[in-house]
Amino acid sequence: MNYKKSYVPQKGYTKICTKENCSCKRLEFGMICLSDGESVTLQTENMEFSFIFLTGKADVVCGETKYKSVGERENVFDGPCHSVYIPKNSTVTFTGVGEVQIAAISS
Repeated sequence: MNYKKSYVPQKGYTKICTKENCSCKRLEFGMICLSDGESVTLQTENMEFSFIFLTGKADVVCGETKYKSVGERENVFDGPCHSVYIPKNSTVTFTGVGEVQIAAISS
C-alpha cells in the first residue's frame, strides 16, 4: 500500500485523499488554506468532519453556530491545536483571520 500523498498548497479547499484514490477506504483528507478575509464553504453531505487548525485563525459558521477566531498557533510546533467537529448533512463556512491552514478529515 502506498500511504504517501503529495500536496501543493493552494488557496481554498484541496482534497488530497479520497475514498476512490486512497488506500484508506473510509476516510478522506484535505487542506483548507485561506488568507485574511478569504472564505470557503463546504457541504459535509453524508460525511462527518473534523477540522484541525494547524496554523493561524479563522471564523467558523455552521447553521446558527458561530465561532470567532478559532486557532492560535503560529506553526505546528507552537503548542496544542484547536479543532472543530461538524456533523453530516451540514454547511460550514471558514473565513480567514490572517493566514490560516486547516486540515480537514472526514469519514
